[in-house]
Amino acid sequence: MNEDNHTLIAFLATLGAIVLLFAAACICLVFGKSVEAIGIGGVMTGLIGVLGTFRPKSGSVATTTTGDVNVNKEPTP
Repeated sequence: MNEDNHTLIAFLATLGAIVLLFAAACICLVFGKSVEAIGIGGVMTGLIGVLGTFRPKSGSVATTTTGDVNVNKEPTP
């Protein structure tokens, strides 16, 4: 597995946790436990913040006298 696969797995796991916590918060609200639902909402907010840290990688850039040049690790066909 490469780093891109690990990033995708972490992204999907975080997204799944948000969906699971949303369902738990809805169940708490149905049973009238609003304080617990607010606490779960705080956890969801933190996970959404973590979800925002996932960014696609950009290629390395080298500066030359003529401008920026992309430096690829893998040769392009």
